[in-house]
Amino acid sequence: MEPTILLMILVFSVIIYAFLYYFYYTGTGNFLGGLLIPILMLICAFVTDGLGMNWTLFGIKIDPIIGAIIGLIAGILIFVNMSDSMKTRNCSLMDTMYGELNTNILTIKKSDENYKYNLRDYYIKTAYNCCSGGEYRNDYVTLCSLNNLLKQGVRGLDFEIYSINDKPVVATSTSDNYHIKETFNSIDFSEILQNIINNAFSTSGAPNSGDPIIIHLRIKSENQKMYKNFAKILEKHNDYLLGKTYSYENTKNKLITNFGATPISELMGKISIIVDRSNPSFLECKEFYEYVNMTSDSIFMRELTFDNLQYSSDINELIEYNKQCMTIGTPNKGSNPANPSSVMMREMGCQMLAMKYQTIDTNLEENDIFFDENNSAFVLKPEKFRFKPIVIQAPPPQDPKLFYNSRTVKSDYYDFKI
Repeated sequence: MEPTILLMILVFSVIIYAFLYYFYYTGTGNFLGGLLIPILMLICAFVTDGLGMNWTLFGIKIDPIIGAIIGLIAGILIFVNMSDSMKTRNCSLMDTMYGELNTNILTIKKSDENYKYNLRDYYIKTAYNCCSGGEYRNDYVTLCSLNNLLKQGVRGLDFEIYSINDKPVVATSTSDNYHIKETFNSIDFSEILQNIINNAFSTSGAPNSGDPIIIHLRIKSENQKMYKNFAKILEKHNDYLLGKTYSYENTKNKLITNFGATPISELMGKISIIVDRSNPSFLECKEFYEYVNMTSDSIFMRELTFDNLQYSSDINELIEYNKQCMTIGTPNKGSNPANPSSVMMREMGCQMLAMKYQTIDTNLEENDIFFDENNSAFVLKPEKFRFKPIVIQAPPPQDPKLFYNSRTVKSDYYDFKI
């Protein structure tokens, strides 16, 4: 029995695709995984040759080694074609949904009385994993996703950061392992930041170009070299950052240590940086920590998934907390989670309402309508969800006839002090 080369090419293509998938899936450049591809193919070729089996193509006998090489090439071509088409499809989808500037969202007017409050007093239009145009696993991150969200007036930008070759890169994953990214590609954060500066503060790139940008970083690395390189990237764009007054989690600010209590007017046209403190490795790098204005998963800001929010054991405590501090609400974990309820997050006083914009569902639609109707990416929370300091009235002036000093009581019969 002689197997046809078309069948063998199909078999080898599947094998190649599986190993190329593994190579990209780990994101670690697995050398052994790459070597296994040609080894397996050569084994198959020599086994069939040793059994005296020849491959045939339309009745023509083909040497097994040559067939193995053809199968290798075919598998690589299939993988590259499928990968490129997925990336193109994601960008086309985001362009279709969000390619036009959202003219309902306007830049904050400093003269507006609604913008005399602090950052914690606003609902903020936020995107979760904002470079993702598809799923968080076996998919791509792209700049086109980020650019289209900026066109929709999104000003809260959430990123997942990994270290590749000692450089900070943006990717996504469903794993808690710092050494595994699950997207086929990654984007250097230096490119991301430059893209934000070019588009977020441009009238052609965003409808609210004068508003603050709030970057939320979930860093999946303990590599100190990467943090030092991260600091160098930020240093190059220092003019767009907040400066030394707000450094080291705002601890250099002598008046306010809680960054959420910063007046929003002080943040206009600038980038604020929030870092997830659940991985405290960044604290060891002073150069990077200098640029951190606030941390989530900390005393002044919580980071909660939708399940954490809806199954909260004490909703009233969370509401009171959000009056003075901040919370970012995110979708649940998983490769393709649904959007959280923006209504529920707002009713708990959460500020950063992080949505998965590539998934159109009723929760995302309601969230978009809410910000569009308020014509802003920063919407003032109702008074019941804002902190109001307790003001103690000044006491009335003391009656001069009433005092507690000692006084002399004197008559013809006595003379003493009380």
